[in-house]
Amino acid sequence: MPMVVFAGLVVGLVFQPASFGFARPEMEEIAVEMLREDGPNTRRDLSLGGLDISLVHRETDGRVYSYSAYWFVGSTVCGWVHSPSAEPIGSGARRFEKLSADWYSFVFTAASGAGGSTSVSTLSPTLRYAAYLL
Repeated sequence: MPMVVFAGLVVGLVFQPASFGFARPEMEEIAVEMLREDGPNTRRDLSLGGLDISLVHRETDGRVYSYSAYWFVGSTVCGWVHSPSAEPIGSGARRFEKLSADWYSFVFTAASGAGGSTSVSTLSPTLRYAAYLL
């Protein structure tokens, strides 16, 4: 039995699941680089620290949004935002949680219309852009 526990610990240490903590250095590098560049800036289909990112987009508000490839489901999208100038303000459909320094996780959920359908016009500009590109 002790050998099984030891083997489980070794496997757990070697094959750690991807997390924001592992991806943060690469995400930070890309966010800072994107903020330095002029004009609209978008990158697609990245793997950063083991996280699959479908879209990274710099907004005009000085924030860089990274959308998780695994959490764009129906009318909900999740990811991380680098916001060095100000803490993002959430609303009913937009929730932010501080992770560290200038980083926040986010969940955006679009309002459903009649029959449960989601209208693109009800989405925030960031989510509309992501829906368009994805």
